[in-house]
Amino acid sequence: MSGSWDKTIRVWNIYAKREEVEVLEHGSEVLSIALSPDGKKLYATTLSGQIYIWLTEDNHLLGTIECQRDIWGGRLSSDKIPARKLARNKYFNSVCVNPTGEYLLACGNSKYACLYDVRQKILLRRFVLTNNRSLEGVLMKLNSSNITEFGAKDEVDANPSESDEDDIDNSMPGAKKPTSVKRTTKLAIRGKSIKMAMDGKSFACATTEGVLIYTLDEAEHFAPYKLAADVTLSSAIELHNSGKFVDALIVIYANVIAY
Repeated sequence: MSGSWDKTIRVWNIYAKREEVEVLEHGSEVLSIALSPDGKKLYATTLSGQIYIWLTEDNHLLGTIECQRDIWGGRLSSDKIPARKLARNKYFNSVCVNPTGEYLLACGNSKYACLYDVRQKILLRRFVLTNNRSLEGVLMKLNSSNITEFGAKDEVDANPSESDEDDIDNSMPGAKKPTSVKRTTKLAIRGKSIKMAMDGKSFACATTEGVLIYTLDEAEHFAPYKLAADVTLSSAIELHNSGKFVDALIVIYANVIAY
């Protein structure tokens, strides 16, 4: 099965002698697809902010979930309109299913990951991916004092050059490293991919800040055990080479989940 920007999902029969393709039409571009563990349902996210639910047995559309109001997050510093009216952050980039097929997890161009009930087609919970204000798209409302007639203060050059001499490249010939590096744009928070663990109790989400791991069980908490500065991979290898296998095993598994 493959999803495409031509607004279709194509089901391929790789074992047939002839090329057999079944096409599932959508109302918008398909961004991500996921198959239920039992293989009976297919889920697809579209650019219009919907999740399509298909029955794979007869390719029948079981229903859709409207997600535009669930996913939209904060504003960028360059946005001229409120976040709820933007189309940029109202769709999911990735979707996955829990092992029992009862729940859906999805993430997109906002600071939220959403959990849905498949049978009722409703939002159960939103997980906050970050509160890091150095990233774009975190704040719901922008500070109007940071907006000038030329745009956001962060994007306006405070000391514009008055002559062409200021624009001369003074780097040394043959130098491989630049004399100065300045970031001109700020990173925006977004979720690229989301996957759930086999036990259905935790999930991982690849975001702008890195890979974040969450648990659905609120009774669990992180408790490091014998975690010190000398607990490294090299120390574990040294213990293993010296024949201290139990100590090496403890160093490797220094982080455990306590209940």
